[in-house]
Amino acid sequence: MKLVSVLIPAYNHEIYIKECICSVINQTYQNLEILISDDCSTDSTAKEINKIKDKRIKKYFSKENRGVVYSINKLLEHASGDYIAIIGSDDVWYPTKIEKQVKYIEKLYKKNINNVGCVFTETDIINENSEIFDDSQMFNVFKNENMSRYDRIKLFYDVGNHLCHSSSLMPRKVFEEIGFYNNSFRQLHDYEYWTRLIQKYDIYILNEKLMGYRRIDNGSLSSSNLNNTIRQLNEMFFINSRLITSLTDEDFKKVFANDFKKNIDDKDFSIECEKFFKLLNMNYLNSYNKCYAFEYLILNERKILNKLLKYDFNINDLYHETGNVMVKYFCIDEIEREKKEIEEYYLNIIEGVNNSVSWKITKPLRWLKEVIRRVK
Repeated sequence: MKLVSVLIPAYNHEIYIKECICSVINQTYQNLEILISDDCSTDSTAKEINKIKDKRIKKYFSKENRGVVYSINKLLEHASGDYIAIIGSDDVWYPTKIEKQVKYIEKLYKKNINNVGCVFTETDIINENSEIFDDSQMFNVFKNENMSRYDRIKLFYDVGNHLCHSSSLMPRKVFEEIGFYNNSFRQLHDYEYWTRLIQKYDIYILNEKLMGYRRIDNGSLSSSNLNNTIRQLNEMFFINSRLITSLTDEDFKKVFANDFKKNIDDKDFSIECEKFFKLLNMNYLNSYNKCYAFEYLILNERKILNKLLKYDFNINDLYHETGNVMVKYFCIDEIEREKKEIEEYYLNIIEGVNNSVSWKITKPLRWLKEVIRRVK
């Protein structure tokens, strides 16, 4: 039986940490090593961790707060399992989660499908009382279908992250090749990792809800505030721009050929120009950032600028673009209006839904559902 390393990076979750750890301990798949870190919590999280006794648990306590990505990477350094699974310290796994994922991966291997980068599950969304939100009230953004690697990359670009970090199970070889998480990203560190992984490995979805993903509004990374919103947009644009520029030419063609301005057989076709236009049109939640397109053009000016003439895009068009707003984010008033509308939506329409639900789980995710429907 293969060893699974379970990583639990914890911070200020004294209310939820026991439920989280117990959901791991009580897995039907028992060959686990459970690595738990406390990132210098200011509440009683560390005390709650110490109350739980299990010979498989290894505990690490930080003397200063370094953030969740630092904690995950430190735990990865100590992990020795054949598979790695990470769970947020306020999330919960259902008893058969690991067992079914391991069986799923092993079944793929038996079919000679060896390019498995990660297996995710579907996810319930729960509140602070561990109550599942009714699908009629709130759709599950983490409900996904299996698709080709190229279709997954396209969905990443069009939609962003649609995979639940706490539902993932990865073979150790993935971390050995892809590396650890990038500590520069606070909001979207998991999404940044998926965009690196998908360029080398396939992602699979086990279509069964095997965990509960908790949504709370207490100043956490997913909570509603201006800094988190702007940071998420900044990270999203950077990640997607790097995704575009780091794809091989062949992968880029396979992913985005239907969006190209010219047919690849056209004598004037230019992969550099197509990448430029893809960067120029990047948007997320009705926000736009053209800086990365201009950076790409500047760094490749001799390759691109003259070729753009064949695309009916001349130097004056470029100057017109650079003379307009290059970065457009939500303004503060718009964010506050969005939050107010959603609060009224919950108060007046969804009886009994708790006020702690993050505002981002509503309108942006309802928008996301519509985008996924159109992509399909």
